[in-house]
Amino acid sequence: MSDVTAKVNRVLIAGTGSGCGKTTLTCAVLQALKNRGADVGAAKCGPDYIDPMFHRSVIGAPSTNLDPFFFDENTLRFLLAKNGAGRDITVVEGVMGYYDGLGLTTSRASAYGRRKERIALETPKGITLELDIEDIKLGESAVSCAVRKDAGDDPDVTDGALVYSTVSFSDAPGVSIDGSEGVGRVTKPGLDQPVGNAAINSVPRRMIRENVEEVMKLFDCAAGLSVVISIPAGAELAKKTFNPRLGIVGGISVLGTTGIVEPMSEKALVETIRTELTQRRALGHDAVLLTPGNYGVDFIRTSLGLDPETAVQTSSFIGDSLDVCRSLGFKRALLIGHIGKLVKLAGNMMNTHSKYGDCRMEILASHAGAAGAYLLLLRGG
Repeated sequence: MSDVTAKVNRVLIAGTGSGCGKTTLTCAVLQALKNRGADVGAAKCGPDYIDPMFHRSVIGAPSTNLDPFFFDENTLRFLLAKNGAGRDITVVEGVMGYYDGLGLTTSRASAYGRRKERIALETPKGITLELDIEDIKLGESAVSCAVRKDAGDDPDVTDGALVYSTVSFSDAPGVSIDGSEGVGRVTKPGLDQPVGNAAINSVPRRMIRENVEEVMKLFDCAAGLSVVISIPAGAELAKKTFNPRLGIVGGISVLGTTGIVEPMSEKALVETIRTELTQRRALGHDAVLLTPGNYGVDFIRTSLGLDPETAVQTSSFIGDSLDVCRSLGFKRALLIGHIGKLVKLAGNMMNTHSKYGDCRMEILASHAGAAGAYLLLLRGG
């Protein structure tokens, strides 16, 4: 155990308030000392876990939180001595960051007991967001709050929906993640999550776990924690999504790979098609029915007497859909649609949207000519 009386060379960087540049200056000082060959430690006053991440990215080692609300003087000395043991100097960033400062209910400077109505979050894309926190509830055994979905310019049916997180202690070790009201449940194989799990995909689960574990480390918390995600409007919103087709029941899915909504993302549309095809393959199908849209759906229903739900709708992404079919190992794919779209494939236009070109008559004429049609016919005579 580190000696609480040990001498630790240190410097404290303080400021007049939040946003005045303490973290920027602290990181600059850390980098400058590191550049000079010094073995540098870092610490932050208060239970802040965003600023220490910046410290860690500079020095390549954990930054200690020094919180006078939770820890007595000797414990603070121990933490400082432990972090600074064998180092040339420790740079301590003062209070008034995102998560700390005076709570106005005590003379002790700490974030504990203070409602955090705005937080910072680093997304997998590396973009830091500042998010408003709504409907905060502090209970004896659980804490819950919500963030409102911001879809930006994307016409997303979930725009404005409140996404709640409830955290409580658990008898099971580690961090467990589940969904409740409004979060769908997986009932068919082939999706990101196994059958029976809440439809919270791998990247959101990783983000939740990493952020919770980061806070647990700051307070040396070894207890198990349960995180339950709920979306009160989710069951109704799910009726307007692909979830019923995918066998996700009871609500919407918590998706995402970057944390940032990309308006009308073609990649997102292709990934939706990939998900549905992956599920068909996981169910053992080696043949698949594809259709670009409503004309094909109507033909499948009225002329073939089949349930249109058996077809995967490709929209204009016919080439991408066929590529996915091949990569997944389908042996056969039957494409049913209107000639106005399908004729474009004969001209190697694998995305049939008009913005990529519209030369349907030219394609028909060229193929007719190659097949021996008379010139007068090709000219429309």
